[in-house]
Amino acid sequence: MKLTIVTIVCVVLINFISEAYGCTCLPGTDQERFCSATFVSRGRVTDMKPLKGGEIEYTVAVNYNFKIKVPSTLKVRSNQSSAACGIILDKGVEYLISGTVRKDRYRTRYYTNSCRWTRRWQDIKPDTQQKLLKGQFNSC
Repeated sequence: MKLTIVTIVCVVLINFISEAYGCTCLPGTDQERFCSATFVSRGRVTDMKPLKGGEIEYTVAVNYNFKIKVPSTLKVRSNQSSAACGIILDKGVEYLISGTVRKDRYRTRYYTNSCRWTRRWQDIKPDTQQKLLKGQFNSC
């Protein structure tokens, strides 16, 4: 009986611990996600490569910039772990990708994660696609 109780307590504690270290995103509207991002672009993933430190770098052929101008071939990074809000993008698929930019003296890096407005373009509602294309999200 004691072993059963100890087992149940351990299972409950493990669930709490895994929840505490998982990825949690704040809810928000599309407008809020647009405004909180440094860049918002539409493009197709052409390549991906794992990096040291648990990151993955996606090469994206950008065909439209909705916010700042980014390179036509964008290298965007994300964590590989979903627990760290990493996002998995599929090669050959077109996405709306948003994220942040980090600059230092030598380079500019682009980052995204699962809390950002990064979705398959085909999964973005048609009226939202039109608002993006017409620049109706630009009033931040």
